[in-house]
Amino acid sequence: MKRKTPARSPQGRRRLLTAESASPAELAAIRRGRAEIRRGDYVTLEQVEHGLATAHRKPAQKKLETVPAKDEKRIVAAMSAIRDNPFRGDIAPLKN
Repeated sequence: MKRKTPARSPQGRRRLLTAESASPAELAAIRRGRAEIRRGDYVTLEQVEHGLATAHRKPAQKKLETVPAKDEKRIVAAMSAIRDNPFRGDIAPLKN
């Protein structure tokens, strides 16, 4: 069922927005989600991002741990430079 809901535009003018009522299945999903949050059964966006980032880094970190200390500093410095400016270094312009 559609209904009109009052709202304000970015310019501050009042206007009515059309809103639809949730279906019974959607309402049930919302209730389940709220119950999970109350139980603490969720992960934050930061936790998801951290899990994705570390999943890709683990093999490289393990290999870096086996490198001699004198080389490790040089490699870490090079990786930091690439992270800060990926277009620095051995880049040749493409020609048509």
